[in-house]
Amino acid sequence: MHLSARTIAAASVAVALAAACGGGLLGDSAPTPEVETPEAGSPVPTRPPTPLFDAGRDVEPPDDGWGRVPDRPTSAIVTVDLGVVASGGDILFDVPPNALGFNVGFVVGSVSKETAVLDLVSPGPGTDAGQEGGVDASAEAGADGGVASDRVLANSILFNGDHASTKTFRGGSAAAGVPGSNHPDVMPSVKPGTWTARFGGGTGTAKVHVQWTPDGQFHGGYVDMHVYMARGLVVDGDLVRDQGFKTIPGVRARADALGKVMRKLYGLDRGNVTFHLLDAKWRTVDDAHLGELFMETKVAGDGQALHIFLVEPRSGQQWWGIAGGIPGVAVTAGTTESALAMALLDDADTEGAVLAHEAGHFFGLSHTTEFSNRGFDPLEDTPKCPGITPSGPTSSCPDRGNVMFAIAATTALSTSALQRRVVQGSPVYRAFLEGAPPAGGLVAGGDPGRIFGHPGVALSDAEIVVLAGLCGHPDHAASVEAVASRVSAEDLRRIAESPSAKGVVRNRARALEAVRRGARQGP
Repeated sequence: MHLSARTIAAASVAVALAAACGGGLLGDSAPTPEVETPEAGSPVPTRPPTPLFDAGRDVEPPDDGWGRVPDRPTSAIVTVDLGVVASGGDILFDVPPNALGFNVGFVVGSVSKETAVLDLVSPGPGTDAGQEGGVDASAEAGADGGVASDRVLANSILFNGDHASTKTFRGGSAAAGVPGSNHPDVMPSVKPGTWTARFGGGTGTAKVHVQWTPDGQFHGGYVDMHVYMARGLVVDGDLVRDQGFKTIPGVRARADALGKVMRKLYGLDRGNVTFHLLDAKWRTVDDAHLGELFMETKVAGDGQALHIFLVEPRSGQQWWGIAGGIPGVAVTAGTTESALAMALLDDADTEGAVLAHEAGHFFGLSHTTEFSNRGFDPLEDTPKCPGITPSGPTSSCPDRGNVMFAIAATTALSTSALQRRVVQGSPVYRAFLEGAPPAGGLVAGGDPGRIFGHPGVALSDAEIVVLAGLCGHPDHAASVEAVASRVSAEDLRRIAESPSAKGVVRNRARALEAVRRGARQGP
């Protein structure tokens, strides 16, 4: 059965332009906040948490304009509402000319772990908006996981890819992005006409959000940000409270640092920033409730923006940053994959770089090389490191300085032309109508030695393995555990017991030590 969703015509696009100027899941209750207590010998913070404003003050300070950017004409995205769709059927939708890319979001009414965008088929040779080729009319997927002919995505594997990337992370929602690879129908430009999608994992609602400019060229854009904090969160010594949470320096500094990195790496400027105060129960979050946390984006509503949650590390937590999906569900708020999260471990500049890595995932970028050779990204111009091992893996890897390298870069960060093209096709940002985009280039990376307690000192092999596991991508964590046996259990234990290492670092080292020893990993 073929269902058509051809709701967008060229005339409506012109009108839109004229008007114009991303484990378990749902529990019965939210988690109880639980923060690590310092172990014996742990350093005592030299600066106690202090509010920025007097306890008796009940009004916000005057708006200083920090979170707003100058008005600049931006393009209106094209939204195609596919309505209620069922698994297995071919769903048709039209992509207008001059599209930079699009995001397909699928949300089901359950927490099914099978939720996925399975297939995307371009109009293909000899087809146009008036023909319905369907998934089955196109070529079969190649044995290497790549796709022939008009199959841009096949069984959740991108063209030229080697692993599924558009299945749900946390159940209930999934997304796919175009372009996500260098398929000839999506790069350098997205082929207009009737596309076909197929979904899996139940019946749900689907929407396609198309990034579009009048000339089909990228001119830069604004990434608006919604930043979420819970009452009681401590950011660089400042307490989040009802009064003053919009002006906490550490929060602003992270948004600015992320903006600086995105400008250099992706050609996008930091846009308007909106802060949201959450209930204290969300000061920390366990992995089982991440999807529920991301659903809190419903308070912001739908729109082009990046949603970022700042939390404190929880007892046993093993990630630093985590994205809702690769890509996340863009534009549509209130889903399990609508946001990314950052556990506050270090200084703003370092965490700006970590956020840029997670934002890259949300836009649709994979790791250039997975740690145990379990997968590579599908982009031909990103170097690969097929011989990566824990022993001396980073110095010889050609993708070492790429922002999407599996291990946080300690040198200058970079992106490739195809990576930038993937990001530029996402509807997350507001696209400028004209002008040259910001000049790209290298941007300073962080200093991971800080979170191990020795800033400026090179990481050991065991520390590299631990650091590789701090990106919360589920597949990545499994690949890191697969190589844990190649480092010493004693070295991992030393990290786990180090009073100068951050708690999340110790947690990850402890878990990897258990894997190394063949022991059963605890909760």
